[in-house]
Order: sequence, then structure tokens, then C-alpha cells
Amino acid sequence: MAFLFHQFDLPLKFTVVAISFALLLTSTAQGSIAVDVLDQGTVGFNGDWTLGYEFTANVNMEVDSLGFFDRDQDGLASSHAVGIWDVGGNLIASATVDGSDPLSGFYRYASIPVTTLLAGENYIIGAYDYTLDDAIRSDLGGLDLSIDPSISIVTGRWLPSTSLTFPTNTINSAIYYPTATFQFTAVPEPPSAIVLVVTAIAMRRRQRRIR
Repeated sequence: MAFLFHQFDLPLKFTVVAISFALLLTSTAQGSIAVDVLDQGTVGFNGDWTLGYEFTANVNMEVDSLGFFDRDQDGLASSHAVGIWDVGGNLIASATVDGSDPLSGFYRYASIPVTTLLAGENYIIGAYDYTLDDAIRSDLGGLDLSIDPSISIVTGRWLPSTSLTFPTNTINSAIYYPTATFQFTAVPEPPSAIVLVVTAIAMRRRQRRIR
């Protein structure tokens, strides 16, 4: 960049530096939790189900871990499969969460290879096996949820199953199963800032040619 700075006046240099600094800041976004339970609420139904919810990704995001609800924050009685599907039923991310995985709040998380979710697309997250560990449902009393603005809940998803299976049944937007969640990092969108830099440089060069 140094050879470019010699060709332009001071204000343009400052513009380029400011935009470059802004890009640096956006590239270091911190991780977030999609759906977080702030208290255990009223839970207690169980059985062989795949339960979860459909959501819309409001930003591009990189998912790096999947979580399962630990009601009493004291470990899980069994391992649980957690997955994310696209709306076509294709499993795009999965993990097995057990009692040795790290606890954050009311969830234990298992790491996965980074999986990209695209802004404007709908996805389904679900978890399996509630025979020994309790599921949790959003409409049960006392449940306090935090939903990251990077996603929007569409509807609850459920299916009786004997393994982690794409949950085809829907309920409504007021009832869903936050037994599963995920951690992610929002992906910054720097192209607009880059366009500003390129445009400014092009305009400056044009002005110099006109002179």
C-alpha cells in the first residue's frame, strides 16, 4: 500500500487507512450463541424423538460447535446426537454431545468443522434421544430464552425416531424445542468497503489525468 500513498493527497490516505482499520475490526468478530436458555424453566417430557426448530439465518455465519441442553448443569446421562439440516433434509453439520463436553450456561458443546450458513436461507437444528435426559419446550412456563438477532425462529420441528433424523413435522412459531443450539461467528461483509476504496482511487486518478 505504501507505493499508492505517494500518489494521493492526505485526505485520501486517511480514508484508505480508516476503511482498512474498519475491515480489520469486522474480521475479528466474537463468537455468539444462537439460542441460550437463561433458566431451566419447566421441563421433563422425554422419549425417542428428534426435536428442534427451523430458523432463518439473518447474516452469513460460521458454525463451530453444537450444543445440547443440560437441565441441572451436572452432566448428561447419555450421549446425544445434534445436527443441522438444510430445508431439503440434507445433514450439513452434526456432533455427538456427552457429559464430558464443556458446559456453557445450560448447554454442553461439541466442536465441529466450521460450517457456513448463508444469510436468507432456512435451516433446521435438532437433537435426538430424551429417554434419560429431559427435553425442553419453549411454551413451558418459566423458560427464559435469549435468541441472537442473527437468527429468526420459524417454527418448531419434531419427529418420533430411533436415531437423529430430519424432523419433518412442524408446530408453529410459538412452540419449539431449544434443547439444541449452536455457537457461531458472524461473517463480515467487506466488499462494500473495498468498493469504496477502489472507487476513491479511481476518481482520484481521473482527477489527476484531467489536470
